[in-house]
Amino acid sequence: YNDYVNLWESKDKMKKIKDYILAHKIKVTIIIIILLGIIGALGKEQPKLILKQNTVNLEYGENFNYLDYVDKNKFDEEDISYSCDGFDEDNPAVGKYTITYKYGNSKKKLTLNIKDTTAPQLIQTKEIDIIENDEIDYRDYLEIKELSKYELEIDDSGVSYLAAGNYNASIKASDKYGNTSTLIMPVSIKALELELSTTTLNLEENQNNTINIKTNSTQPVVYTSSDETIATVDQSGNIKALKSGTVKITAAIKNKSVTCNVTVKGKPVETFSIRTPVADDNISTTVYITKTGDCYHSSDCGYLSRSKIAISKSTAINTGYRPCSRCHP
Repeated sequence: YNDYVNLWESKDKMKKIKDYILAHKIKVTIIIIILLGIIGALGKEQPKLILKQNTVNLEYGENFNYLDYVDKNKFDEEDISYSCDGFDEDNPAVGKYTITYKYGNSKKKLTLNIKDTTAPQLIQTKEIDIIENDEIDYRDYLEIKELSKYELEIDDSGVSYLAAGNYNASIKASDKYGNTSTLIMPVSIKALELELSTTTLNLEENQNNTINIKTNSTQPVVYTSSDETIATVDQSGNIKALKSGTVKITAAIKNKSVTCNVTVKGKPVETFSIRTPVADDNISTTVYITKTGDCYHSSDCGYLSRSKIAISKSTAINTGYRPCSRCHP
């Protein structure tokens, strides 16, 4: 009897459950889906975080990407977090770093070593072709490729800047991590050409003149006078004569010079010559002048009607009288 009663009650409960499900089938479906999802999630094991390697060595200047060292096949990159104290991902400095990766409950650490083992690269950009006495900066002829701080040592002890010839200078670059490189730079030095337009010059007092220089140097020419009381010179080569005498005008570029000898003379004194009468037949020839006229005449000239003064022809000429145009004495 009891078994029968229990069976009847069980059937009755099942009927009620069935009726409830049919009446609320949408809600029941949603609940079933949620329960199945929960059961599936609980039954599925979360993937573990795996690093491709535990230690990474990089050369200073190489690019670094956190995710390059994680096995990303089993999970989404967006779910991975990473951190590292004192590390600049955009500009990583030389040093040792510990990078911590996290994914869910998994945590991994990566040791990153960044070293600088590359020596500075020295490149000569153009030939060194200069003139005697020229000053140069070797850095103007160099390109230096180096990320770290470095020092440059220039050894030009074998270069004679005052003598034409072919030489070598040694350039050494050392970075802060002890990496060094050396470059031998050929240096060609040409003879300095320095020539005056003239080596002698004659001037009068207060006269000006300019001496010109022919040179292949770009250095400024320095002009000097050995005696500025006789003649001066400016830095354009303009000479001014002051008084009589001789002076040396020197044009120099560094230790090379040329000289022009200048002679200054006083201005010539103007002289006037007085005409001296010359003895000839005019001394014995007699002509006649008047008291007021400026001509001399023959004895029968009509201009002598009022006054008639006898005089030798030579005396008349030397005194400034001229012959009469009527009587032609």
